[in-house]
Amino acid sequence: MKIPVGLKTPIHIHPSPMLIHVTRDKLKHVKGEEINFFKVGDAFVESNNGDAH
Repeated sequence: MKIPVGLKTPIHIHPSPMLIHVTRDKLKHVKGEEINFFKVGDAFVESNNGDAH
């Protein structure tokens, strides 16, 4: 799945873990009070255990 630059997604959940790889621009990831920023080349596993983010 590709997320266009500038897109803001609504609060949501995933039914299973996802591998995220940032290939362009940057990503702001908000989960509750925790905010993380990722840049081109960064990758992480989104395993929110059904929690909204």
